[in-house]
Amino acid sequence: MVEELAQSEGKYFGVKLSGTVGIGEEQKWLKELDKRVMQYDNVSLLLQLDDGAGWGLKAGWQDIKWVFHNMKHIDKVAVVSDSKVWEWLVKVDALFAKVVNIDESHFTHEELEQAWTWLKS
Repeated sequence: MVEELAQSEGKYFGVKLSGTVGIGEEQKWLKELDKRVMQYDNVSLLLQLDDGAGWGLKAGWQDIKWVFHNMKHIDKVAVVSDSKVWEWLVKVDALFAKVVNIDESHFTHEELEQAWTWLKS
């Protein structure tokens, strides 16, 4: 399930992901991101992941294609999760993201407000 977070505004877009995200849900939130890219040129994203959050194969592939096509329009990505696996993945991915001028950082659920503050700074 993909749910837009109330703190989303302008170029700052946050979603809460729970369970396995299917292709329909993925396409819906990517369309919203496309609108924001067209309106603001660059966007910053906050992904709040529940413990069981993940992508189905088709949805994951759509996500990857969108990121590669739009990486020049992404300023920051905040990943909010209590999972040590996600924390490690973000640390590794942040090294590659830096190469294309994307700042990426991991936060725990307790640090959600800090994540929004960082995203908007």
